[in-house]
Amino acid sequence: MKRLLLSLLLASLGASASAQTFTHVGGKRYTGTVTLTSKFEVHAEADEMLSGATCFYPEGQEAKKIPRPRNDYRSEWFCLDNHLMQPVYQALHIPAAMQRQRTQNEMCRITGAATVELRGYSRDGDCECDDNDRSTLVRVVRVVTTPRIDCTPLEDAP
Repeated sequence: MKRLLLSLLLASLGASASAQTFTHVGGKRYTGTVTLTSKFEVHAEADEMLSGATCFYPEGQEAKKIPRPRNDYRSEWFCLDNHLMQPVYQALHIPAAMQRQRTQNEMCRITGAATVELRGYSRDGDCECDDNDRSTLVRVVRVVTTPRIDCTPLEDAP
């Protein structure tokens, strides 16, 4: 009886661990859910490449959860592809006042860190180019570092 219970416990733990990976489904697409802890950045509206995007930059063991084929040496980072960003900002504890603090004369970015649960993953390119990988935020498990805003004047501002 004890062996049976131990076997069932180990099997359930194994199932939980396997559910925490992205599975390749073809091309540059992956399914599944992953929970990871990472720094994040909400890019400035004035940022030409990532205007307004919320991106995550996992490091160390957390970065290993990001799917990469062999010979893909790009940094492990991705942006959220959630269509409604207001609920994302609320879940990351980004105050509305901080979101409105950005002005046209400044380049502002909001930074922090959080443990998040993600669903699906899409690699946009195998090159060191303007493409970025994408994933969908399911939920914020925990905000690790309180968001803060950093602004620098734009060089060509009046």
